[in-house]
Amino acid sequence: MAELGQIFSFGLLMISSWLAGSAVEKSGCPGLVGELLAGALLGPQTLGLISGTLSANLMLLGDGALMLLVCEGGISMDMQASARLYSAPTEA
Repeated sequence: MAELGQIFSFGLLMISSWLAGSAVEKSGCPGLVGELLAGALLGPQTLGLISGTLSANLMLLGDGALMLLVCEGGISMDMQASARLYSAPTEA
């Protein structure tokens, strides 16, 4: 019976992160922001809807997901905008 609760919690996390990512994308921000917010809100430290045992069991999956999130963030970065933002001002 405990496995069913963990499956439900995992499904809840996946659906809520997808919905939050889609909602945040419509506001103009990257979907990654919504996905991270959903995970943080549902986790054991805040609302507690995702149990600590489930998060411990999914640690390997979480590490892989973190790697993918970092790669997605790097790919979606606008390098030209970053260069303009961080370039030294030129004096005429």
